[in-house]
Amino acid sequence: MGDRCVKFVSRLGGTCFDITSASAASSAKLIQYTCGTGTNQQFTRGA
Repeated sequence: MGDRCVKFVSRLGGTCFDITSASAASSAKLIQYTCGTGTNQQFTRGA
């Protein structure tokens, strides 16, 4: 993961926020899924 990326992990289930199908669309659905290393689970804060 890059220096500016963060990953959100649930304290209860250990799952991560994940963007469905690694979509880049602004309307993409956010789900909880098993943690992995894909960019669909890496987030950056907007300016």
